[in-house]
Amino acid sequence: MDVQTVDGHVVWITYTPSKGAAWAFLVMFAIATVGHFFLMCPYRAGYFIPMVIGGIMETCSYYGRAWLSENKNNFSAFVLYNLLNIPAPVFISMTLYLSLGRIIRALEARDQASMGPKAITAIFVINDIICFCLQIAGVGLQATTDSHVREIGGHVVLAGMIFQILVFAWFVIIAYRFHSAMKHNPTSIASDPRIPSIGKHMWVIYASSGCIMLRNLVRAIEYGQGGGGSIASNEVFLYVFDGALMLIVMAVYLVIHPGLLLRKIRKSKPRDEEANMSWLKRRKIQKQRKRDKKQQEKDEKQRRKDEKQTKKDEKQQRKAEKKARRP
Repeated sequence: MDVQTVDGHVVWITYTPSKGAAWAFLVMFAIATVGHFFLMCPYRAGYFIPMVIGGIMETCSYYGRAWLSENKNNFSAFVLYNLLNIPAPVFISMTLYLSLGRIIRALEARDQASMGPKAITAIFVINDIICFCLQIAGVGLQATTDSHVREIGGHVVLAGMIFQILVFAWFVIIAYRFHSAMKHNPTSIASDPRIPSIGKHMWVIYASSGCIMLRNLVRAIEYGQGGGGSIASNEVFLYVFDGALMLIVMAVYLVIHPGLLLRKIRKSKPRDEEANMSWLKRRKIQKQRKRDKKQQEKDEKQRRKDEKQTKKDEKQQRKAEKKARRP
């Protein structure tokens, strides 16, 4: 991207951002993030931590944009916005991978999936980390007035986004194959009338993946065009093809949360009482078991020590008796 200057000051963007729009999206992302945070406990959804992190990044990025609206030459505001907004979808997408893995595991549908839940988590999370590093590095390189370095940074961000699009396309193919296999050969758990169909949850994955891929495609075109391109010069593209799409993903997962499906599956399985306890109760029981095990090991150690001492005493007693029988 070319560096533009006005009166000796670097112009990071060619227009003054809308303060009202920035604050509106800040509030909406904050509400969605708080909602996901509070749903993690009742749904036992620790796999939504990346979604919460992504929501926090989106929220803070729009604070940077609101700050930038006061002075479009503000370097700190520009960096805050880009450093958080560009890679935020990486964390949001991570929750999609983790959700699919949890669904496959809960339905005991490893045979129906072209890739196991552990492999899905490992491979796609690693790919996301690569995307994150590329995008962060690219944004960091753009935080300079050197035109050549900024151009390199733009190419790095572009590479990160294209890579993420390809990764998502692969993920959608895996999700679709699993969905299709479950339709033709459902597991016994999926066939249970008490378990709702996974259809709507799979369509949420498809829709969310589509939103993130479309967002990355538009942002990739933006970086390909450069700072003077039609996308970078029009704020409406940012809100329609970035903010709104990411907000839709977070909002849809609030309404159709995979934790609902996973909770019903847990309740349908013939498990012991402990499986249906809250996380805190299970944690308390686990700690008590560790204490009991430690005490048992201590008692066993003391028992062996006592046995050793008893044998020693018996040996000494025999020696004393033998000595007493001598004339």
